[in-house]
Amino acid sequence: MLGHIGDKLTAEIVHLIFNHIVHKTNLTTPNDGTGRYKKMDQVQRNMYSMSVDQGESRIEYKLCEYLCQSDDPFAHIMVVAKRHIKKNTKLKELSAQLFPFAEKYVVKGVNDFSMIYSQLHKQQCLLLGPLAFVNHSCTPNCKFNKKI
Repeated sequence: MLGHIGDKLTAEIVHLIFNHIVHKTNLTTPNDGTGRYKKMDQVQRNMYSMSVDQGESRIEYKLCEYLCQSDDPFAHIMVVAKRHIKKNTKLKELSAQLFPFAEKYVVKGVNDFSMIYSQLHKQQCLLLGPLAFVNHSCTPNCKFNKKI
């Protein structure tokens, strides 16, 4: 479910910024109409909406073609600060949810982006939400403090 929601919201929100397709899990789990789906959808929608809020967000999405030496079209979007952010500041705009992802569904180069090992789940997970774009910077100047 979460993979499907992530794909849907990147299409609705992030794609529109650049007219550029970003990563997709390509997992087809349609809206099953349950309260669980609606809650997951709302949490993800809030995360993405907060990340693009022009008045409140301290970050923005940018194309990084001038930095990246990759032919991977998904590696060309990065998150950058709009202004100076003090060290150790928590950025609510850069949040995400973990989606446990069985190895048998991983297609190298297609849906293996933003994979992270979760100590909690004891397996690889997809990191879905605005935070997934942080590791797409070719010259990162921040650190990801994970508590998972």
